[in-house]
Amino acid sequence: MGNVTLLSEWILNIILIFNIIICYFIFYLSKYIKEIFQILPTKHEVGRIINLVEGINHKNAKELETLAQFHRSDIKRIDQINDLRLAAIDERLKAYQEAYSLVFEMLNSRNNEALTRVC
Repeated sequence: MGNVTLLSEWILNIILIFNIIICYFIFYLSKYIKEIFQILPTKHEVGRIINLVEGINHKNAKELETLAQFHRSDIKRIDQINDLRLAAIDERLKAYQEAYSLVFEMLNSRNNEALTRVC
């Protein structure tokens, strides 16, 4: 009988130790889970953060479009100025060509007059 009581005491001690380990595990696991859920954002907080990010994105998109429109108008203005400059260059080139041809006509007429006098 002594062996049976000794064996039953061992089994009871093992069960007791096992219960202590399980209680310890459950206690600290519950604390860990509570901390995790306190750290995790709630649906409301996530929605608020999403709304903030979308608002910032919308604001940035508006500013970007405003800047793009401003730059497009600047580019148009610069293109118009360049077109006017090219037109002015064409006009100046025509005037120089006419003046050049007139100078040579005048020189040719003087040379012809000089040649007729000499002859």
